[in-house]
Amino acid sequence: MVRIDLTQNLDPGKVNPIEILFLLGAAVYKVARQELQHKPERQLFDRLVGNLETLVRQHTANKTFELDKKGLLDNLVCFGAALAAGPAAAGLVKAAASLAPFKFASGTNIQVARKLEVQPQVREIRATLNQIISDVQQKADRSVFLIVDGLDRVPGTEMARYVFAENEEWLDGPSCSVLYTAPIMLYFRPVFGQVRSNFDARPFPNVKVHQRHQPGRPGTPDLEGYDVMRAVLHKRLRNPLGLDPHQVIAPEALDHLIEMSGGVMRDLIRLMRQATVKAELAGHRRIDLEDAQQTVFSMRRDYRASLNVVYRRELRKVLETHDVSGSEECDELLMGNYILSYVNYDVWFDVHSVILSLL
Repeated sequence: MVRIDLTQNLDPGKVNPIEILFLLGAAVYKVARQELQHKPERQLFDRLVGNLETLVRQHTANKTFELDKKGLLDNLVCFGAALAAGPAAAGLVKAAASLAPFKFASGTNIQVARKLEVQPQVREIRATLNQIISDVQQKADRSVFLIVDGLDRVPGTEMARYVFAENEEWLDGPSCSVLYTAPIMLYFRPVFGQVRSNFDARPFPNVKVHQRHQPGRPGTPDLEGYDVMRAVLHKRLRNPLGLDPHQVIAPEALDHLIEMSGGVMRDLIRLMRQATVKAELAGHRRIDLEDAQQTVFSMRRDYRASLNVVYRRELRKVLETHDVSGSEECDELLMGNYILSYVNYDVWFDVHSVILSLL
């Protein structure tokens, strides 16, 4: 397994298939070099670098472009199964924190990637990537599985269309199983129909903490969803911290944080961290309901800061229809988690729980 988060290695607003394919090859090589007894072929990595350097020199103004190979391998943020699983998982955050800030930039952009004369060289990068994958699979005596995170942060419909619809040939290029995260709009916008046909597109909805409800009425709590969110926090406290969850947070406080997270796991963890700080500063022995409520107030202020009249109008439409309008403002609210997606037998949408009182 090789996991790479492109938001930690690239500017999501400037991604292009040249840099994506290159970094996938570099990530597979780096992880294999760290974890395999039989090391991958260095000459393949050097060839990959040479492919990119030649492309940049020929098709950009940087005629002397040269990549710092050691700097790339030292700072590229990617992980393998050995670090992401088992007892070593506790070192994942520590390892990530020790890495220097890194944003890879080759000088290529969308305009360069769209040139017809560039395509053969992009194919060379893809071919070398696949040679690296083949070499690693042979050395590991097992298949490579790539997890490519971060492409869900691609801003706007036009950029998402460029990355996924125009360049699906490149994203389908690695000769191994790949899991890409993608913007939620890819799942329900007609323009991405061909992408959904070529890839096995799956919705990855938020955890339901309430049932779909009628306008103006509160949603019935989804007890199964609460159990899922509660289990994740309990597991994080017990392993590897060895803490009893009931001594860390009062049950009613945890339920309040779960409700206000809207089923967004990232928001629940953020709320829990902030509530911990508030409880410590207040001298409390565990997080109580008041600590949880003050934490929610702070998070609500963060969301409130960017809500204008147009956004509020879009959010009220979602409350009435449990659907999205497809407008640019609606897409922005989706990307910012103001509007959340859920699944029953169908995909439906709702406003984030923490900002309902603002409407």
